[in-house]
Amino acid sequence: MRAQELGKDPLTWSFVKLFGVHIHCNLRELEGLPSSHAWRWKTSGFWRSRLMTKAQCFGVVVSVVKRTDRVELQVDDGTALVKAVLWGEGVQAPVALGDLVHVEGKLNMDKNWDVIEPSRELRILRISKVEDPNEELLHWSQVMELEQKFHSSGGQHNDTAVVAGGIAQAGGPWEDIATEAFFSLTIDPNTKQKFLDQRDSDPRDDVLVATLEAILLQQRTNSSKEATSVTFRDQIAALESGKTTNGDALATNKNQRIRAVQYTFRKLRRAGLFYLEDDEADRHILLSFEAVMKPALLHVLQAHSLGLSIAEIADAILTQDRFKFVPLRWIEAGLEHLLASHRVAQREDSQLFFIKQKQFETK
Repeated sequence: MRAQELGKDPLTWSFVKLFGVHIHCNLRELEGLPSSHAWRWKTSGFWRSRLMTKAQCFGVVVSVVKRTDRVELQVDDGTALVKAVLWGEGVQAPVALGDLVHVEGKLNMDKNWDVIEPSRELRILRISKVEDPNEELLHWSQVMELEQKFHSSGGQHNDTAVVAGGIAQAGGPWEDIATEAFFSLTIDPNTKQKFLDQRDSDPRDDVLVATLEAILLQQRTNSSKEATSVTFRDQIAALESGKTTNGDALATNKNQRIRAVQYTFRKLRRAGLFYLEDDEADRHILLSFEAVMKPALLHVLQAHSLGLSIAEIADAILTQDRFKFVPLRWIEAGLEHLLASHRVAQREDSQLFFIKQKQFETK
């Protein structure tokens, strides 16, 4: 989870239905937020997290301990014991030993002096005795369904598309085109047509897509692995010769041609696909995963043998001028590629990414 997304996930502010084992095993501290609670899961070899603050559970009260300023309950839901604490001077718990209860509360790290090691607990906001045991069965079925379909989905909708190369997308047609171009150096014909058929499409979008396709072809057929360079003058010449637009109306007027190429370059820069390498020569380079991003990620990780977090990697990449328009999700997807190809690994405990020492020795 990225810092700018904190608070936007509906899971963060909901009373999330959980099992006791989830509270003990699935929740971890979110990087950069001490004593936080993040649901963690692994997908495509990549660890992901979602911040939680509240939870609810069902179970039988198996222990009641009264203290001066609180009452501590142990609730057994059949998967693990959940410590639920009701705070207040002289407070009385509205439930008794052996009751089937429904508990809603804030997640908290118990760091009191009398505990052996910090553990998660619920600070009770609401607790009630449950008379109908079928409610517990309903809770179980709901938790299992939510765990599979929502908790570990990152909040993505089911209409998320997967473009070539296995990169999941949930943006508009142009975002999908840019992502596929970056990772696969191709453009899906259906996505292309969907983009061009949009009601609010720009008349110059034909030139934009045709230019991008020509540059991607040049990169694919490039014998070297270096990024393809592109100049404004070359693209104007290509437009004038009809190589880009096949006689499109835009090619009939010089001013229109210039504006179309300006629009194209600006759009590609803002999408993270172009970088102005030489201002005087107006020379741009095509940014792609294989030619530019992958070497940059490996270079960053090679300098930190103990590993880096996603936030640290993103900071190292995005502070480079050429990557200032690259979406953060491309960095995450790039790390997924490196994990899948076994170029890097990720520590399960700290979730840090690193390059194994053996890879240094064999390179």
